[in-house]
Amino acid sequence: MALGLDPEIAAAPAPMAGAMADATPPAVGDVVARRALWEPILAASSPAQPFPEDVRRVDLADRTFFGMCLVRGG
Repeated sequence: MALGLDPEIAAAPAPMAGAMADATPPAVGDVVARRALWEPILAASSPAQPFPEDVRRVDLADRTFFGMCLVRGG
């Protein structure tokens, strides 16, 4: 039995896929270009996800080598 998607779920990424159909992917190892590609996508999609009220989030002051903020649940 093959894995299938609900048609509504399968259709959701179609506008983004269409918009990116002619885009040239960043070169392998081009971190700056890949970050520039994904940051707007993540910035737009992250606020759309509800954050559970019963979860406490603590942002640590330290950042990783790649500039990502370390987060731990408390």
